[in-house]
Amino acid sequence: MTIRCQASSKIAEFQNQAILCKYKLIWVIFCFLVLLKSLTNGYAQEIGKQDHILETVSALLETPENQIDLVRSNLIINKLVDPTVDVEKTVRILDEMALASIRIAGANANNDLKISALRTYIYQDGNWNGHRPFSYNMDDPFGTNLESKLLTNYLDNRLGNCVSMPFLFMAVAERMGITLSASTAPNHIFLKYQTDSGQLINLETTSGANPSRDAWIREQMPMTDKAIANGVYLKALSKKETVVVMAMLLLENAHAEGRYGTVLDLVKILLPHYPNNADLEVHRGAAAYKILERNFYNKYPQPQMIPKHQRSYYYYLSQINEQAFNRAEALGWRPEGQVN
Repeated sequence: MTIRCQASSKIAEFQNQAILCKYKLIWVIFCFLVLLKSLTNGYAQEIGKQDHILETVSALLETPENQIDLVRSNLIINKLVDPTVDVEKTVRILDEMALASIRIAGANANNDLKISALRTYIYQDGNWNGHRPFSYNMDDPFGTNLESKLLTNYLDNRLGNCVSMPFLFMAVAERMGITLSASTAPNHIFLKYQTDSGQLINLETTSGANPSRDAWIREQMPMTDKAIANGVYLKALSKKETVVVMAMLLLENAHAEGRYGTVLDLVKILLPHYPNNADLEVHRGAAAYKILERNFYNKYPQPQMIPKHQRSYYYYLSQINEQAFNRAEALGWRPEGQVN
C-alpha cells in the first residue's frame, strides 16, 4: 500500500508538471504572438509613414509652378518631420508679421522700403516683435540639430540658422507681395531679390538680410566654377527647385533614423525636378553606402563571402554609390575642404 501511494504521488506530480509545462508553453506562444503582432504593426506603421512622405512630396512637386505656395509647402514638409506642426496657425502668424512689417514700411511703400521694414521687424528689437528679435543660433550655427531647421521652431525660440532664417524671411515677404528666390551655396541657403531699380542682389538672412556679393559668398563657402556653371550653386531657384531644397530636411531626417531606403526613394522623386542638385546625388550615394555597410561590409569581410542570392543586390547598391558620387563630382561638387 505504501509503495502504491508513493507511485500515485509521483504520477500526480508528473501530471502537475506536465500541466504546468503546457501552460508555460501556451504563455510563451502567446507572448511570441503579441511580440510578432507588435513588430508587424510597427513595420506596417513604418511603411505607412514612408508612403505618406513620398506621396506628399510627389503631390507638392506635381503642382504647377505658378500655383505653388512656398509657405505652405515648407510647413507641410516641416510637419512630415514634426507631426505637431500646425500649418494653419503658423500661416496666421506669418500673415500677422507681414501686416506689422507693412505698417512699419508705411502707406504706398515700394518693395525696397518693404524689404527694409521686414529687416527691422525681424532683426531689430521693438514693440513690433515683442522685444524678441530673431537672431542666429550661435550654439548650433550649422543646424546639426534637425529640429532647429524647422520654421515653426524658429518662430518659437527666435534662434535660427541658414535653413530656417531665409525661409522665414521669404515666407513673410511673400505675404507682403514681394517675390524672392532661394539660392544655395555649399551647406548654405540665401535669398535673391530684384530691387525696384531692377538690380538682382543677394540677401544674407543669417546676417540681418543685408546684401552680399557672390564673391563674398564664395570666400566664405568655397565652390568650383564648374558647379556654378552647372547651376549647382548661386542660381535663382524656381519654385519647384525651392521645394526640393526644402525637402532636404526629409532626407536628413531619414538618414538620422537609419531609413536609407526612404532616402533612395525620395531622391528618385526629387531629382527630376532639380537634376543639377549635386546634394541629392551625395545623399543617394551616402544612403547606398550605409545599406552596403549594414547588410554586407559589417557581415562579410570579402565580397566572395556574400551569399549568391544576395550578390545582385550588393552589386546594385555598389553601382548606385559609385554613380551618384561620380555624377556629383561631374556637376562640380567637391567634398568640403577639397575645392580646387
